[in-house]
Amino acid sequence: MALDLSTLLNKEQCEAAQNIEGPSLIIAGAGSGKTRMITYRIANMISSGIDENSILALTFTNKAAREMKERIENIIGSSSLKAMTFHSFGMYLLKKYIHHIGYHNDFTIYDENDSIQLIKLTLSELNLKEKGYDEKVLRTVISSIKNCSRTLPDSSSDIYKIYSEYCLNQKSYNVVDFDDLITLPLKIFREKEFVLKDVRNSFKYILVDEFQDTSTMQYELVNILSKENRNLCVVGDDDQSIYSWRGANYNNILSFERDYPERREFRLERNYRSKGNILDAANMVIKANANRKEKNLWTEEEKGSLISIISHEDQRVEARWISNEIKREMRVSKRKLNDFAILVRTNALIRNLESTLTEDGIPVEISGGSSFYERREIRDILSYLKVIYNKRDDSSLLRIINMPPRGIGRMTLERLERELIKRIYLWRRLSILCLRMRVLKKNKERVLNNL
Repeated sequence: MALDLSTLLNKEQCEAAQNIEGPSLIIAGAGSGKTRMITYRIANMISSGIDENSILALTFTNKAAREMKERIENIIGSSSLKAMTFHSFGMYLLKKYIHHIGYHNDFTIYDENDSIQLIKLTLSELNLKEKGYDEKVLRTVISSIKNCSRTLPDSSSDIYKIYSEYCLNQKSYNVVDFDDLITLPLKIFREKEFVLKDVRNSFKYILVDEFQDTSTMQYELVNILSKENRNLCVVGDDDQSIYSWRGANYNNILSFERDYPERREFRLERNYRSKGNILDAANMVIKANANRKEKNLWTEEEKGSLISIISHEDQRVEARWISNEIKREMRVSKRKLNDFAILVRTNALIRNLESTLTEDGIPVEISGGSSFYERREIRDILSYLKVIYNKRDDSSLLRIINMPPRGIGRMTLERLERELIKRIYLWRRLSILCLRMRVLKKNKERVLNNL
């Protein structure tokens, strides 16, 4: 029995949540109750008799996915809904199907630092170390090629050789990187139609949150899965797209409109989060955006305080001003320390703020900053676990072979690396030989059958 949403959502939210069949485009402005609407939409689908195991909800953080599941469980009692990030979904697919493209199912996932180490090894194999390539830049180039935002150069270029060798090394070590979690499922779908059919039958209803942050490849992934069932619901706001530097393409909204001309479109414009002056300023800024979906955020809240913009000559002066302003507000307005939050655009700004506030006797609790997994000791432990799990992961083995120190010197490590390179080439030659033998055997059988 479908839920009565009229008492739970506003009119626009209700209309979006009740439309559960066919493609839907939901433009949800900031603070418009988007998460609440999505939660009730999925709960309504399940209550209407749709098998929750046939629903796939994709978002961009594990926290958002957990919150979505918890909210749905609170509404309908329990849920086995698959709510996950794009990369978690990609890993789920690869765990089931990666053997169809020549990998083993016990593959290891490399993070950016692991990939950089593999690039270093690749440069050694190709005798390109002396050319002074920046491994971090190469990592970005390889990522761009995998995500189709950059064209692979011709075969005579170094970039072509590095990219090709890097991919071969990945397969030799049975490792994938984060880009592969999206691109390899697509490769499997294109090459193995029976796999695509299997996954389409499993997930007949797909919902994508924060659609403006999807990359071209991520959109292609959900599009290829939804082409037959046509039950694709995307929720987003092109005015909130700020991640183009990491592959987000807000033009995916235009692609969705092209691929699903029968879609229904909904707009959530009422804001529950901000005061009137904030929304007036936001509307003035975003209306200048090009190629945007027209919308006008509004609220029943009062106008609120005016917005102040303060400009400073450098980070130190800015930090000192922030510290003085916090102390003034505590003295004049009797504010408490936990009334204040400082938002920064990059982690690089945190250190200066922290030191200035600490000097002024203001205790600081930092959320974010350097990742726990970037610490050297944590990376060493993870490398041990990777080698235990995947014995082909020689790159991780080289990292921890002398950690803690075992008397293995630099010369020994260099010799091991050279032997490793020889082994890779031997493994490839054996693989190519086996492939040729299989082809010859098939051709022989075909000839005999035709006699």
